[in-house]
Amino acid sequence: MIKNRSRHTVVAVEEHKCLVLIGGSDEHTPLSQCELYDAEKDLYFAFPSTNIARENASSCVFRDTRGQLWVYVFGGFNKKPIDDIERIQLTFGRQGRHQVVVSKWERLKDATMLRSVECCGVTQFSENEIVIFGGL
Repeated sequence: MIKNRSRHTVVAVEEHKCLVLIGGSDEHTPLSQCELYDAEKDLYFAFPSTNIARENASSCVFRDTRGQLWVYVFGGFNKKPIDDIERIQLTFGRQGRHQVVVSKWERLKDATMLRSVECCGVTQFSENEIVIFGGL
């Protein structure tokens, strides 16, 4: 890892053989830093930071109806529970490998959770739904 961390969330982008590591904690402070891990090259790369530093968050990869890939991050904790949702679009370069062309994380202002959650399960349920289950 570029930044040592614990209590982070990770999503696998299987078709590109990479992982996105999101947030977490450096023992004392919640993190907004993210990284992309290329499993074939066994290398980590810088990835845009989230808008809100968070630990114990949950995340998933989402493919929309146009076939675009997104990473969503839900909830977590930063001195208090977070009920915020952020997302970032993943666009891979021509080689289809670690060259990820991204802008930045966006906070979804019209989509908040009914209550804050930590350590929950999250998965794409259909072409336009994500299910959040369990958690604290």
